[in-house]
Amino acid sequence: MVCYYIGMSLTNEVEKMAKHPSKEQLVEVVVCLVQEDVYVPMFIEKLERKHDVLVKDSITYFPVFTDESQVPEKYKRKFFLAKKPFLEVLDHLDTDRIAVNPFTQNLILEEELLKVVLSCRK
Repeated sequence: MVCYYIGMSLTNEVEKMAKHPSKEQLVEVVVCLVQEDVYVPMFIEKLERKHDVLVKDSITYFPVFTDESQVPEKYKRKFFLAKKPFLEVLDHLDTDRIAVNPFTQNLILEEELLKVVLSCRK
């Protein structure tokens, strides 16, 4: 994965955000995300592909992973991973929030931020 914004790695930028959260670092992560593909855990139900949904305290999260190494082996056995552009995930967002690398760094992208990113596309 290569982010074209100053040669950043998406996984590295998410790790930096987990260690040293700031608004500036969040901007770096979002800039990388909109340029990159992410891995989406999927399953088949009634002959349709569906993505996993994580739920905590009645809040739904769309899990995405910056690379396959961020997905725990036990979790990989339950789902297959589909590589998709992050912007495609946003286009089909049906949850309250997005969880980036939910089992490692767990960066949560809130609804307000997602609305801003979507509005910039128009």
